[in-house]
Amino acid sequence: MTSNALRRCVTTLVALVIAGIGWLIVDGHSSSPDALNRESQRLIQAYQPECDGKLMHPGDTCIAFGSGSDDVRGTYSERMERYRDQNQPEDLARGDRRWRWAGYVLFGLAALLLLVVVRRQWVVWRTPAGRRALAAEHNWIYAGSDPMGASSAGLPAYLPAGPASRDIVTGHRNAVRFQIFSYVRTGREEQEACVVTLPVAVPRMVVIPGLESPFSDDTGPEARALLVARFGIKPKDYSVPAFAAEGTRLVRARSPQASPARIEKFVDETIDLSRRLVTALTTEDAAAEQARVDDFRRVAGYTVPAPVPAPLGGTEPKAPITARIVCAVIGAAISYGGVSLFRSGHPVWGTLVSLLGALFLFGGLAMLVSSLRVRRGRPRLAAAQSATFQRRDADLITRLGLPILDAGSPGAAYLVSGHRNSREFHVFEYADKGGTAGTAFAVRHPTAGLPLLSLRALGDRRKESSEDGRRLLSDELLARLDQVKAGTFYASGDWIVGKNDDALAPTGERTLARLDSLARAADLLTAESRRVLG
Repeated sequence: MTSNALRRCVTTLVALVIAGIGWLIVDGHSSSPDALNRESQRLIQAYQPECDGKLMHPGDTCIAFGSGSDDVRGTYSERMERYRDQNQPEDLARGDRRWRWAGYVLFGLAALLLLVVVRRQWVVWRTPAGRRALAAEHNWIYAGSDPMGASSAGLPAYLPAGPASRDIVTGHRNAVRFQIFSYVRTGREEQEACVVTLPVAVPRMVVIPGLESPFSDDTGPEARALLVARFGIKPKDYSVPAFAAEGTRLVRARSPQASPARIEKFVDETIDLSRRLVTALTTEDAAAEQARVDDFRRVAGYTVPAPVPAPLGGTEPKAPITARIVCAVIGAAISYGGVSLFRSGHPVWGTLVSLLGALFLFGGLAMLVSSLRVRRGRPRLAAAQSATFQRRDADLITRLGLPILDAGSPGAAYLVSGHRNSREFHVFEYADKGGTAGTAFAVRHPTAGLPLLSLRALGDRRKESSEDGRRLLSDELLARLDQVKAGTFYASGDWIVGKNDDALAPTGERTLARLDSLARAADLLTAESRRVLG
């Protein structure tokens, strides 16, 4: 079972690089008084004033006007005197102090990153011991691993996970059966889940607190009505924790904890939540129910959408902002360190560190721009095209049968659906098998009936196509597809789905252009399919 160990290793390496830059800055600006005196004398003796790019000599006068002219205006002796006054040992010491503080700031940033890594690693190491101790104390059953434990538990759509689980504790607490275990979310982030058995069956419901409509799309109207009327769920309310329930099972998840006391508290809170839920759903007070429903409608403009079926275990790709801002800030700090190394006489190290910082900085800024384009641009695109916008769809890929071969889950996010030139289209973010979000453009071509086709931008471009698909994708057809700028795409049946080949998320104009390109590609594929495959 994998975890986010790779992320911790990368964070550790970044912290060590930042600490190394800080050490070079501090070491390069920690001079003794004698060294400062020698450096001051060296700088003054080596200084030769210039005027308009020409060296000045005793008796010369430099005449300059405009911005910054005060620094170069004056006679040779005045220029020498100004430079001598600016490079006294106490002036150099003052500059060294400023650079040392810059190094100390980098030390602090590195220490903060290492502290986060050490804390997470400590939790990972101590979690098995904490679970075993808790199981031994209460005579519960402990198991090291189960290759299908997470799948059997039925984690909800907002908790995408692999099938395996480990450090499993099963038992009864206050006459309620529970199970707590660790699992890995999509993106290799380790979590722990607690599953409680309910005494009565409940309809499928997923509560996500803090949202304007605190339910998942696949929470049906009956479950929403019960949660609003009897459980008191309100918009933007954090009084009820996130949970999912269906049938006789209730699930909660969070980051792992190593302390037996905290693990036991998590179990108790989940059991208490299950009892409150069962009590609320089995107690009927018509007046109170109607008052809560009216209040919810008044605050949230409540409407009950048609239920969207979704299997437990789906996922929702996201466009995270915080991590990308942190990446850009780290890049700026590293770049600042590189510039500091340049100024302190380390040009080689300064170049390498500056390049590394630029990579982090521009990478973080690029990802931040992509996130903003997705979050803000998709609703605007939907409005401009008279289409519909949806933040989440738990099973769009499987429901429509979209041939996205690298999809790691059936879910979609930031979805725009509509018609363009009389053809149905969908633009959305999806999670690939590695958990990375990507942009997809799906266009329906009802008369196609295409075999499975996969066209890549590089390498073996037909690699994942079926046998009929390889026959269809001749070199001549590939050249024609390149002319219409089809890009990377999958096709099968009556769908052609393109992937975003650019480093940034597409703008609204590029999105429409890509949809048109895919529609033209579908026409070419259809004609060629009829000719070659009959």
